[in-house]
Amino acid sequence: MWNKIKSIKGINHQPLPPNLLSNNNTLTLPSDIAEAFALNFKKNSDCTNYDPEFINFKNTVEDNLKIELETNFLQHDNHLNAPFNRNEFFNALSGCKSKSPGPDEIPFSFIQNLPTIGHDLLLQIYNTIWDKGIYPDQWHNAIIIPIPKSNKNKFNIINYRPISLINTLAKTMEKMVNKRFIWHLETSNLITKEQCGFRKNHSTIDILSTLHTDICNAKNQKQHLILISLDLEKAYDMVWRNRVLKIIQKSGINGKMFLFLQNFLNDRKIQVRAHAELSKIHQTENGLPQGSVISVTMFLLAINDIFKNIPKFTKHLLFADDCHIYCSGQNIITTVEILQNSLNLLQDWSHKTGFKFSASKSQCISFHISPNANIQLYLKNSPIPVCKTLRILGMIFDNKLKWTPHIKRLKST
Repeated sequence: MWNKIKSIKGINHQPLPPNLLSNNNTLTLPSDIAEAFALNFKKNSDCTNYDPEFINFKNTVEDNLKIELETNFLQHDNHLNAPFNRNEFFNALSGCKSKSPGPDEIPFSFIQNLPTIGHDLLLQIYNTIWDKGIYPDQWHNAIIIPIPKSNKNKFNIINYRPISLINTLAKTMEKMVNKRFIWHLETSNLITKEQCGFRKNHSTIDILSTLHTDICNAKNQKQHLILISLDLEKAYDMVWRNRVLKIIQKSGINGKMFLFLQNFLNDRKIQVRAHAELSKIHQTENGLPQGSVISVTMFLLAINDIFKNIPKFTKHLLFADDCHIYCSGQNIITTVEILQNSLNLLQDWSHKTGFKFSASKSQCISFHISPNANIQLYLKNSPIPVCKTLRILGMIFDNKLKWTPHIKRLKST
């Protein structure tokens, strides 16, 4: 019985340590701990995280971009802008599995078990919001629960990741909107075919099998293969919102749908819950709201053109924000030069999108190459570490493709 009550109230997270370290200061008061977490998570979306090159570019185009986004005509009678029907509403409800309510403190089970008249009234409210272009202020807020990162010191707040709880009523409507959103993008073939993350009929197997086949083919052809796993720093937190909205606008989305997506991104706020205490409310400067299905779809658009200018000799793999490029050939020097050129082009792309690559967290692995070979690849003049094993989407690849490290890990878990 108590487990059920805790589930309804959203009390199903690991308790935090009573004392936590923040900026070399030990915090003991729950209110101080909650506020320290809030400031730390809010900082992840600050403009100070951007590279100077991108800030200069953003400053030159932002004003014109805002004017272009205001050019949105509301009179569009099509499927995307039509009122929501009962089938869409109940499909959204049936897909809701979260047990933890957001700021509205309404569990999904309450909405799912409403009588017919309650469902009809709620659908009517959703269609009023849709028709009037009104996005409730409360829906912009999210409660953040700090969760410790694996194998990290849990007594330091920097070793926690945020889990976002958004309003249940908002989440239900967002599911209906996102269903239309993703339908439009998929039927119009607007998402790059390389993207395998969060898409129907795509999975990690697509990427892993493609990579394994290419490594084996390189070996059979007596070629070297060099792969780089790219790390994007704070990928979701630093998405340039107006750029995403412009991409959405160019995709043919307008009217009520565009207005909802635009309001969805504006004025996002977070509040951290720690030891049953709530922090002050903080507004995020950039990025996509965590916990929403719409954010996932928007991120696919934000990263959609990452490999647009990469030369054909460089192959690439993409699963959400997991990015990998590789090249094979008989001449190591030529292979390295091709990859370095691709890295330079990716760096140019980042200066115009706001994304930021981390050289120290990126990794390079080579297959079928002499152990004496010296491979040096750089991101913005910083060397990319070379490793003998690399974990890609849950699989550990070793440079000899023997799978020994992966099997050992499976046996130990």
